[in-house]
Amino acid sequence: MRGTCIKFDRARGFGFILPTDDPTLPDCFVHFSDIEHTPAWRRRFLMPGMWVQFETESNEGRRNDGGIRRD
Repeated sequence: MRGTCIKFDRARGFGFILPTDDPTLPDCFVHFSDIEHTPAWRRRFLMPGMWVQFETESNEGRRNDGGIRRD
C-alpha cells in the first residue's frame, strides 16, 4: 500500500501516514521502529509530504502498520 506522511515527531519517534491506495482507511499510526533501515537511508524518520510504501495487518481488532519504506 502507498501513502504520504502527514506528520512525524522526531523527538517522540512517531507520526501518521495518509493512505492513498485505499481512501476508506483512516490515517495510519507509524512508530520509528517500523521504518526499514537501509544503508542509503540511515535515519529512521519521515518528513511531511514523503511518499512511502507500507503494509497493514490486523491483530485482535487492531491495525498494525509496518514494513515502511520510502517510495
